[in-house]
Amino acid sequence: MTITTRTTRAGLAALAATGVLAAAPVAADAHGGDRGGQEAVPTRVSKKLRSVSRALDRAEGYAEDGEGAKAITALTSARRNLASAQRTGLRRIAAESDSAPATASALERAEHTS
Repeated sequence: MTITTRTTRAGLAALAATGVLAAAPVAADAHGGDRGGQEAVPTRVSKKLRSVSRALDRAEGYAEDGEGAKAITALTSARRNLASAQRTGLRRIAAESDSAPATASALERAEHTS
């Protein structure tokens, strides 16, 4: 029987409170593509959003297997990748690039699904 730390229990409780993490829309929306004339999401942002999706999937799997420490590590990775995607996306938006609207939409969807 393993003893979980307070941090691990809090992370697992947060993971359980969110229910099944809907990470699939994050990955699907990160690809951009042709959406009524919008530009595709920049590769730097979409790669980070795919990393967020994969990390959330790993965290969910670890939580289901009862591996709390690994779930916390995966959630930390997801948070770090989402922050990186936000920083890159905000630079694109501030520079008013052609991909700014698609980037803002992808980041908003990612924040709401993770």
